[in-house]
Amino acid sequence: MLDREGLVAEDRPSLVGVVPLDPTTTFRTGSHILKKDDAATLENDQGYVSSSGFSPHVGSTIGLALVKRAHLRHGEEVVVWNGLRKEFTAARLCDPIFVDPANEKLHV
Repeated sequence: MLDREGLVAEDRPSLVGVVPLDPTTTFRTGSHILKKDDAATLENDQGYVSSSGFSPHVGSTIGLALVKRAHLRHGEEVVVWNGLRKEFTAARLCDPIFVDPANEKLHV
């Protein structure tokens, strides 16, 4: 079962964090991820935001997204596009662990 195409394909969607470039902006769950210079069409869709919310620790909206080749794209600038509301937010893909990635707080 682990050799199924959907689990081994290079461009399979995987989990990645998303943060807006400008902390005063936000994005919504269900929005699509586009490459920075791509047109806002579903043909250019790279994935979607599966959850989002404001993080007092980070000081901005944070999100989790399922994106093609996500593990290779940390640091990439993208556009989060909500076609229904005509919203575009410049964002960056990042590690999906936003607080204490080294797990140091458990060892206080």
